[in-house]
Amino acid sequence: MKILCLNPPFKTEYGRFSRTSRSPAITKSGTIYYPIWLCYVAGVLEDAGHDVRVIDSCAYEYDLEKTLKLIAEFMPEMAVLDTSTPSIYSDVHTGAEIKRLFPECFVVLMGTHPSALPEETLKLSNGRYYPSPSPSPLPQGEGTILVKIPQWEGEKGGKGYPCAVDAVAVGEADFTIKELAEKLSKADLHRVQTDIAYRNNILSAIDGIAYRVGDKICINKTREFVKNLDEIPFVSKVYKKHLDAKKYFFAASDYPEVQIMTARGCIARCTFCVYPQTIHGWKYRMRSARNIADEFQWVVENMPEVREIGIEDDTFTGSQQRVIEFCKELLKRNIKIKWYCNVRVDLKYETMEWMKMAGCVLVTVGYESANDGILKNIDKKVTSNMILEFSKNTRKAGLLVHGCFMAGNRGETKETLNESIRLALRMMDDTMQFFPLMVYPGTMDYEWAKKEGLLNIKDYSDYTTEDGCHNSTIRMHDMTADEIRQWCDYARRKYYLRPRYIAYKLFQQFQRPSEIRRTFKAAKRFVRFLIPDNKTLL
Repeated sequence: MKILCLNPPFKTEYGRFSRTSRSPAITKSGTIYYPIWLCYVAGVLEDAGHDVRVIDSCAYEYDLEKTLKLIAEFMPEMAVLDTSTPSIYSDVHTGAEIKRLFPECFVVLMGTHPSALPEETLKLSNGRYYPSPSPSPLPQGEGTILVKIPQWEGEKGGKGYPCAVDAVAVGEADFTIKELAEKLSKADLHRVQTDIAYRNNILSAIDGIAYRVGDKICINKTREFVKNLDEIPFVSKVYKKHLDAKKYFFAASDYPEVQIMTARGCIARCTFCVYPQTIHGWKYRMRSARNIADEFQWVVENMPEVREIGIEDDTFTGSQQRVIEFCKELLKRNIKIKWYCNVRVDLKYETMEWMKMAGCVLVTVGYESANDGILKNIDKKVTSNMILEFSKNTRKAGLLVHGCFMAGNRGETKETLNESIRLALRMMDDTMQFFPLMVYPGTMDYEWAKKEGLLNIKDYSDYTTEDGCHNSTIRMHDMTADEIRQWCDYARRKYYLRPRYIAYKLFQQFQRPSEIRRTFKAAKRFVRFLIPDNKTLL
């Protein structure tokens, strides 16, 4: 079966939209993530023998017209579109345009948004076809957002074809979409689109999907999580075949890089984190240390242009024993490549030492707040003292740190925000991120913000600014959404423009010449966001 795996275009006129980021947007640093979950799906489909094409319109800056031309060359029978909350209206429109070109193509959406809101997502394409250049989001009752789509009955006035989106994958999509492809490859695609009974017979037994049959929406049984992650193909092989590593960039790592996953689920239950709550669940499942080392070795041998590997698990160090086993495996094989990973502040110094010896150069960590009460409110299960101990240990171990603070957490006030700045300034993390709390459908924080009347959105298009950057989607009881955004700008300037930090970066470039390239590449875009806009707070 010919299957398109598409990262759809969104606001390409303003830059490169990083859809797979935990907070999708056109980033201030120029960071653009690989469409990693889409590529895992592509790898599973290719292993099953399907003819797959991956198109990343965001990274390559293809607009809709260019994207459709490439799709027309491939002539897919099935299209899998990665989605996000900020881009959902545009993504549905892209699905409709694919239907216009290939009416019998089966269009599937995947990602956090359709996983959280499968029924609402399917209702976004409540017509058969819409020719308008862009959808118009219209509120249709409390908590429901629909897109008005004109009906189309086909060229000869017959039954025509169903909606722009045929189905959504709920949760982990790899084997859901594989099973769907197996069923459809043996089916009459025209009948699937025109015969309701036949369509339902094909789709009703597939766990993990929601779909339309006429005007009815069916939500099937939840698919069990993948237990043995070692059986999933290396995502780096998909990158090698379909993508160019030089199109992707993470401001805190060397360039170019690749991003892989070594675990799904998370040991923590932070109230804001979208992936565990919508796709992967709380059950922590891990690839074996040997399997991860195998992929590292494959990258070294087959992608010589790659200078660093990013481990993008929600928490790579959920099992510190596995981390040490992995490090020992790299050392035993003499695999030499830099890598970074996401960690928590409860990371032990002994583990840090092993990571450093095995090539780890940087860890990304979510501090979120300096206030212990707020950390408790968001179920972070860390304290400010643990943050300071972590900072001391990383410096001792020789690891760079990309730290992250959020503004607008439960119980936040202007004073707690000032506590976060003061704590950040006590540390000397290589890079520090300050951004508004982004609450997404399917998370506990989204429900909290909605209940408290703190949501600052009319519809999902408000998740980004007009030029695609992060917007502040909530307000605080004593600060507006715009004031939260201004505080983040203020904190960023306070951190990066102090003489101590500038001196540190200059010394770093002298000490580590390899850092010059990635620092300059990130700074080219980032520096304009450090210029005050005459609305400085505090």
